[in-house]
Amino acid sequence: MGRAFHLLRRSGEGVATIGLTGDRTGFAVVSGVALAVVVGAAGLALYLAAVAAGFNRYVVPVPPTGQWWTVPVLVLGSAQAALLEEVVGAGYLITRLRRLGWTAGPALATSALLRGAYHLYQGWGGFAGNLLLGAFFGWIFLRRRRLWPLVIAHFLLDVGAGAGYLLFHSRLPGP
Repeated sequence: MGRAFHLLRRSGEGVATIGLTGDRTGFAVVSGVALAVVVGAAGLALYLAAVAAGFNRYVVPVPPTGQWWTVPVLVLGSAQAALLEEVVGAGYLITRLRRLGWTAGPALATSALLRGAYHLYQGWGGFAGNLLLGAFFGWIFLRRRRLWPLVIAHFLLDVGAGAGYLLFHSRLPGP
């Protein structure tokens, strides 16, 4: 993420170029929460179906449990993943590909494919789900040119997945 910021500065641009501005904070929070609710509900249903069908690995979305630092590391890791994936994978990549003359469709598809590919460790279900999420988030970015709602939604999704696992792991399918 730092390198993306460096490259933006080096080219005479700033983080506003990729939609990472501090204005309209209330809108960003409300939009991020709404996105997290919609994507979280659909994602949980798809995930459970994919695990049950054998297309997806059972993913433990938390650091080792039973430690005093489990929840703080979950929250910090969620913030790191949200910032890194949305800033680099959505904002920076799509913006740069568009500046190179790519049309919106191929730039969006490339961003979504990258997101799906680095979630292949979860299985084909993780790939497909994150490919769809990448296409959806990329489409929102192209329409609104704002990253904070995506970062907030991603953060809430990751924290929610971890908290859900901690609270309900005995009732979930898997090991």
